[in-house]
Amino acid sequence: LMDVEMPVKNGVEATKEIRRKEKEGGIGGGKRVVIVGLSGNAREEQVTKSLESGMDDYVTKPYDKATIIAKVKEYTNRSWIKMISSNNNNNNNNENEINKNENEDKNKNEMKENKNENEINENKNEKNENKINIINKNENENDINNNNEER
Repeated sequence: LMDVEMPVKNGVEATKEIRRKEKEGGIGGGKRVVIVGLSGNAREEQVTKSLESGMDDYVTKPYDKATIIAKVKEYTNRSWIKMISSNNNNNNNNENEINKNENEDKNKNEMKENKNENEINENKNEKNENKINIINKNENENDINNNNEER
């Protein structure tokens, strides 16, 4: 896809340079590089000039995704398009896997936090039981001392 009206080197000049380098064997590996011009200029003379420079096709703005995909399919191997679609599905699957892993990590962290809270509560309970035992022991000792005094 070639922007026809680029600021430094416009698409017509860039296309001519690409075609020259193809002939010299510098790019393309012996195959023609497909160039589809994109521009907001729909005047016939601009379209003609672009196609004469070596562009294979021309699409005027505004264009939609379906138009661009149709052009890419027209000039390339369709299995490549399927690969892109497949990669998009894989990206969605990867995002789902990432979300799943994040949720699992979050759940693990929550479980650790809950375990830590339970351990803290168990320690508090143990301390309280020890206090109760000390109080009971002291009461028992007081009872024994009182009984001894009464005798």
